[in-house]
Amino acid sequence: MASKKLMILDSFALAFRMYYAYSQNPLLNSSGENVALLHGYWGAVLRILEKHEPTHFVIARDASHVKTFRHELYPEYKANRSPMPEEMKEQLPGLIQSLEASGIPLLMKEGFEADDVMASIALKAFEEGFEEIYIISKDKDMCQIVNERIHLFHLEKAADGIDFGPKEVEGKYGLPPSQMRDYLALMGDASDNVPGVAKVGPKTAVNLLKEYGNIDNIYENIDNISKKSLKENLKNHRENAFLSRDLVTLQTQLAYDGDLSQLEYKGLCVDALKEIFKSKEINSLLKLLEKNKDIFSHENGGIEGGKEEVTDVLPQYICVNSLEAFEEMKSRFLNAPLIAVDTETDGLNSMECGLVGLCVAPEKGVGYYIPLNHVNDFGVAVEDNFDFEKVKNWFVEIFKTDKTFVFHNAKFDLHVLSRAFDISLKDIYKAKIIDTLIAAWMLSPGDSHLGLDPLVKLHLNHQMIPIESLIGMGKNQISFGRTSVEKAFTYGAEDAVYTLRLWNVLKGKLEELGYENDFYHQEMEFLKVLFQMESIGVGLDVYSLKLLEQDLSKGIYDLEQSIYSLAEETFNISSPKQLGEILFDKLGLRQIKKRSTDASVLEELFYETENPLVAMVLEYRELKKLQSTYVSVLPSLVNPRTNRIHTSFVQWGTATGRLSSRDPNLQNIPIRSPLGKKIRAAFVPSDKNNLILALDYSQIELRMLAHLSGDKALIESYNQNIDIHARTAAAIFKTPMEEVTKDMRRNAKTINFGVLYGMTPFRLSRDLRISTTEAKEFIDGYFEMFTGVKNFIEETKGNAHKNGYVETLTGRRRYIKGLDGGNRVEAQMAERMAVNTPVQGSAADLIKKAMIVIQNRINKEELPLKMILQVHDELVFECPKDRVEEMGQWIKTEMENAMKLSVPIEASIGYGENWLIAH
Repeated sequence: MASKKLMILDSFALAFRMYYAYSQNPLLNSSGENVALLHGYWGAVLRILEKHEPTHFVIARDASHVKTFRHELYPEYKANRSPMPEEMKEQLPGLIQSLEASGIPLLMKEGFEADDVMASIALKAFEEGFEEIYIISKDKDMCQIVNERIHLFHLEKAADGIDFGPKEVEGKYGLPPSQMRDYLALMGDASDNVPGVAKVGPKTAVNLLKEYGNIDNIYENIDNISKKSLKENLKNHRENAFLSRDLVTLQTQLAYDGDLSQLEYKGLCVDALKEIFKSKEINSLLKLLEKNKDIFSHENGGIEGGKEEVTDVLPQYICVNSLEAFEEMKSRFLNAPLIAVDTETDGLNSMECGLVGLCVAPEKGVGYYIPLNHVNDFGVAVEDNFDFEKVKNWFVEIFKTDKTFVFHNAKFDLHVLSRAFDISLKDIYKAKIIDTLIAAWMLSPGDSHLGLDPLVKLHLNHQMIPIESLIGMGKNQISFGRTSVEKAFTYGAEDAVYTLRLWNVLKGKLEELGYENDFYHQEMEFLKVLFQMESIGVGLDVYSLKLLEQDLSKGIYDLEQSIYSLAEETFNISSPKQLGEILFDKLGLRQIKKRSTDASVLEELFYETENPLVAMVLEYRELKKLQSTYVSVLPSLVNPRTNRIHTSFVQWGTATGRLSSRDPNLQNIPIRSPLGKKIRAAFVPSDKNNLILALDYSQIELRMLAHLSGDKALIESYNQNIDIHARTAAAIFKTPMEEVTKDMRRNAKTINFGVLYGMTPFRLSRDLRISTTEAKEFIDGYFEMFTGVKNFIEETKGNAHKNGYVETLTGRRRYIKGLDGGNRVEAQMAERMAVNTPVQGSAADLIKKAMIVIQNRINKEELPLKMILQVHDELVFECPKDRVEEMGQWIKTEMENAMKLSVPIEASIGYGENWLIAH
């Protein structure tokens, strides 16, 4: 067997290195665009590939603007980090686009950092016997996992580097890799805001670990430490020592759960990279690509090297641009039970874009592309377009048959086709729809790599043609409609063929897990409900938002003047640096975390000082956020054709099955603040004779917990209509229920919902601003009352450890990694996922079932009722005024009877002239 050599690149580390290398001498092209970052980064990558010839290569990066599990442990984590330099930020999108076009796996994982992803991949490769594993990084945190086959690779000049193995780690730090985690924890890290143990430097940390081995042994032998000041210091910072160890520990199980075969280096998508380097005028990189064609364009790699075909039939791709080809294609579909369908469009907004080409495959061996609306550079239709009406008539006719239609991301294509071909909603509801995206999500919930290209690579070991090779990137990117038919037909036909081939694989995997019923009768039916909701959209009172924008702008201006007055000078309130100078230098406020001005720090400062300037800054940030996210943006998103806003509901966006919303996110419209309420009030019926009708499940996750746990006290509370938060307050505060105050109840509510997410005493103490000892007593008091919940949590964790997965009430599984990896933080996080998933996932299944039944009745009886939004536990409708009570009652009945639990399910009804009143 050939030797396997894996190289893992820390993307942001290399990007920062190259930015600073060129910061004093930027490289500008003829347009004045700085291309230094792209030049330096790709110069390093290409030379690494040229010189070291890895068999496997992957680039890891942080998920942008997403907080990690470390922020959950310690909200101030990385609070001191300076923002990315503007010059680098401007160059970053082009770099990321080039990486995505290159064909090199670019991996990230929400909730984790690039370090965790790299560690996960490296240890997986180690376990699978890779002979050489190199992490291209100088980050000392990575030293934790260095061993005889996992080394760090410190880039020096060009692709030359220093091989940094166990001997080098010990030589530099005075400790072997096995002790580096505890060394980093004791030392802390100012750049990441890891507290460590105060006054413990490198020499002290090394001496302690050489004598005691690890932090646990240090504290077990704390009384044997002779130096009194060190002993007291360690005792005073014990909590920080263990917290810091949790923060620095690399997560080696949950951050990567893919197959290492996905990371095999088969060459680059050279055509796409050439196009990018040419457009940026980086001739040195073009020469480097040309010079090493044999390395960068391996057989089976990229565009120039062809594609690996592991199926038994080589696909045939046919362009339908003549009547003869059209008739031949039609004959192929007569007896085809499965038809794969994809659309090529001139945009990414499914409610507005135009259909450029139709891609169809009646079998896994042949794919057709029908060009419909290709244009030349002047916007004139090209001759290769086929007769649109002929295609429309044929497709509408075949869509009404009993054939099954396979899509990848079906809702997008259905929106495009329904508008372009006038396909009725009735026909879409009758059609048999398969979505490979949803199938892949069910098999691997929580996976973010659910695009067609990575799934085909994973399951069929085939590299799809990258879209960038057709439309380019950046400022030179063109719409798909302007691509030549000659290039487009292979790309489009391939999409259809491999969608069908992918389904053939995924279908078997669904059957293995017994998911057929859930997939066909819940998820595919739910997809149609979401399609209809998206099509209908939501009405918006644009005029009221414009008035609100004026008031908001004035309010922000007035607030700015008040802040300047208190500060006695003008400054950029949005600049952390300038704000820090006012708060810490001029006003002398305490630096809770070194010059940090993030929200949690400002809230803590206000809690301590009640300083009015701090309060105004917090209010200013909130107003600016609402202005930029909602008030100014929502009117621009109204569709000119429908005069409504059309969100996209993401069925596959969460591991638990909970629905999410984007473009815009209408599930996150604020409700508590006065301004948020005014934004809600702008969501209105489109017809003056209608009202907004909203129904909301009451405490559905707690009711689901009662059912799943069988806890007698919880079940009794719901069956006897006892206030669960007041009862919990009575238990934890050890007081009669009639003496429970509002504050007690509010704190109990935090615990009731927090226990579902594995809330720790440390986190509860921060949320309630109490000591960890008191927080632990509260949690203990909770479990004394609800022993069934405690048993359910322990049993769920035990079953997850035993089986490797947990299930919702419908039998939908979520596989949990990291439960038994020996990493305490990772194991605790995995256990929290295990406990939360059956509760939140079952609640998600409940509302899905209710929505399917409700929408089916609306369609069957042709009711004048429109389901327009789902916000987790709430359903929102547009309903005629004279039927709102009637409609509300039967919807309530369906929602409350969607599942049978051991406690009653309750839904409340509200209605009014806007969403705020209805809610």
